[in-house]
Amino acid sequence: MVQLGQAGARRAIDRSDDRLVALLSVGGAFAFLIAGLLATLLPASVRHGIWLPIHLVFAGGATTAIAGVMPFFSAAFAAAPPMDFRLRIAGVGAVMAGAVGIAVGMVSGYLSISAASGVLYIAGIGIVAVATLRPLGRGLGPARGLIVKGYAAALLNVAVGATLAVLTLAAVDSVSTAWASLRVSHAWLNLVGFVSLVIATTLLHFFPTVIGARISARPTARAVVVCLAGGPALVALGMPLGVDLLAQVGAVVVGVGALSLAAYCAAAWRTRAHWTTDHSWHLFSMGGLISAVAWFNVGCAIAAAGVLVLGAGKNAIRIAPPLVFTTSQADSLLRVMDEALEELAR
Repeated sequence: MVQLGQAGARRAIDRSDDRLVALLSVGGAFAFLIAGLLATLLPASVRHGIWLPIHLVFAGGATTAIAGVMPFFSAAFAAAPPMDFRLRIAGVGAVMAGAVGIAVGMVSGYLSISAASGVLYIAGIGIVAVATLRPLGRGLGPARGLIVKGYAAALLNVAVGATLAVLTLAAVDSVSTAWASLRVSHAWLNLVGFVSLVIATTLLHFFPTVIGARISARPTARAVVVCLAGGPALVALGMPLGVDLLAQVGAVVVGVGALSLAAYCAAAWRTRAHWTTDHSWHLFSMGGLISAVAWFNVGCAIAAAGVLVLGAGKNAIRIAPPLVFTTSQADSLLRVMDEALEELAR
């Protein structure tokens, strides 16, 4: 009977290679973060104002981390075997190489390098999408459909946002001439429709897990995914069209999504368990998650307020300071940072 039980036992899924890719991606993201901080020391003409630091931190660091971790989460949620290690590392590698190439081309003035690297970056996003969605059909457990749908929407948003930039770098007239407003669409799709949506969607699983509550299919959870996926798209569409109402509706929808996340977490908090071990770890983790939700709402409120006040059109580049800085704003910020560093050095 013991031998029969051993033979019939279900094999454990080997996730060692998948964990390795996730760890490598986090390491790569950290390297991009350091590079972004160091880039602030470059002359403004070289870093294109605040563009280079922001690009390295978000297009490089945040996307690299997501590219490595998102497929790991989706396969783990569904109890599915992960995709082949070579495909996984190819996706992360393409995103990293693309982000570096875009930066090199912009700094050197060879926009053709940036355009080609942008294509590689988008290809990496496509590989990540395959690695995220393909294993779900082989899953043995619940696929957490809402979370996966959020991931899919986020990948679509960043693909569209990156494509706008690539078309501009490739000097496609219809896009490059409208870049003053399209760059805001690019920022909203990438930072709100991609990075923020991935964070919020992942919190739908992580928050109740860490605090010891059940993961329930609440209406607020659906509102998080729908609003943070659709709101940025409305803003991105309203900007180049110059339709204030469309952009403002999108901003309101994003605000509703952020508030829905807070409401979801508050409802989960009321049903939390009381841990009997590792009190310090749980307290630290819960504090971090609560602060993350709070800051998430602050950031979304600031971004939405800019659109609600200024609307779309030629002044759109001045909306949402956390998302889009003018050159003068960037230089002022960096001067303040330099003065602070000098004071610390004394």
